[in-house]
Amino acid sequence: MRLGTTLWSALRATLAALALACAGLGAHARAQDAPSTSQHAETGDAGVEASQVAESQLAPDSAERGVVPLPLPPPASGPSPEAITPPVSTPVAVEPTAPSNALAWWWLHSTPVPIVFYTPENQFGFGAGVMTTWHMKDAWLDRPSNVTAYGIYTTRAQTLIGASHELHFADDRHVVTQDFRFIDWPDRYYGVGNATRERDREDFTDHYLQLESEYQARVFKRLYVGVRHLWRASQTQDVDEEGRLAAERPRGVGQVRWSGAGPLLVWDSRKGLFWPEGGSLLRADATFHAGVLGADFDAALLRLDLRHYQPIWRGHVLALRLVSFGAAGAAPFQLLPSLGGSVLFRGWFLGRLRDRVLAATEAEYRVPLSKRWSVVGFGSVGRVAARLGALALNGVHVAGGAGVRVAVRPESRANFRLDVAYGDDVSVYFQFREAF
Repeated sequence: MRLGTTLWSALRATLAALALACAGLGAHARAQDAPSTSQHAETGDAGVEASQVAESQLAPDSAERGVVPLPLPPPASGPSPEAITPPVSTPVAVEPTAPSNALAWWWLHSTPVPIVFYTPENQFGFGAGVMTTWHMKDAWLDRPSNVTAYGIYTTRAQTLIGASHELHFADDRHVVTQDFRFIDWPDRYYGVGNATRERDREDFTDHYLQLESEYQARVFKRLYVGVRHLWRASQTQDVDEEGRLAAERPRGVGQVRWSGAGPLLVWDSRKGLFWPEGGSLLRADATFHAGVLGADFDAALLRLDLRHYQPIWRGHVLALRLVSFGAAGAAPFQLLPSLGGSVLFRGWFLGRLRDRVLAATEAEYRVPLSKRWSVVGFGSVGRVAARLGALALNGVHVAGGAGVRVAVRPESRANFRLDVAYGDDVSVYFQFREAF
């Protein structure tokens, strides 16, 4: 009887996830927003952004950790970087379920999830994964621990295999996350600068293994401080011997080993995980790559992501976001901050605009039409530059669009979204969860 109930519960969860699965990530974007702790959703790494998409579909109930889809240079270390937060209600401690049998415990706490999404960078993406969730002893009810594993293949012949865990200990005093990815990712290179052209496009393949680790300690209410580490072994393949990558050979072409560490700070007072109706999010982090840590280069990536959600009237919300990234030193081109993608600057191809400094702001007006349906309108302004002093207003780029949301879970407004945006071209995004 118990097995039959379990099978029915698993089947229902799978069917619900299938409806949910029209999604998108992160990369990352998390991230860069992620909800994963990935830093590359906004660093021009579409592979990281896609992984964030997978994780967002696999872990719709886990608490966002403030890892916003950032251009790592989501989905690499921020390229998303291209990779997170629970309601501000009083946390509730729960006791873990004591497993009588490890396999039976895993079966009861795991859910298989199909993954489906569409973005200009990936076209259609398909895959599957499994997520196991549970609560540690005295853990907060809105901060479950989880382990995920997934695989993705896209119609652009991109392959991503990943596994991650997010562990929340008693009273959320300690949070430990790790994210492992194997990525074989045909991508595009347009050069570096704020005025790249479509005819500058050059195709290449990013092939790498990556492990991202993060530890956070809650020091006050919703304030967390911690450290992070990123390791990557990459190999750039399928480079046109007569193209710019072969001629200029920017750092990042060929075999490159990354290894960087640094501090992070997160403040999260958002009211709601999927569709915040108020509150703010601040995330600041720094990653320093150096030879003493095992990297082939010395460079640093600094990221700041500020978000505020202002209730207007009758459920209307104005969501605002300000992002600034900076890279210093001998950074690989994949690490340079980038605009574009599904989580920041929708309407521009991820990596189309990349340089050492990025600044962008985005506004989105969200209107609920019913318990299940909503519409949004959004606009973005931003640019990249070689240095902070070159972020002039006369070089800003714009993007904007509108979208429709349908809530799979009306009580929390866990939406899948269809966005149409215009920037350098018309772009369509079909994913699970909001851009920010």
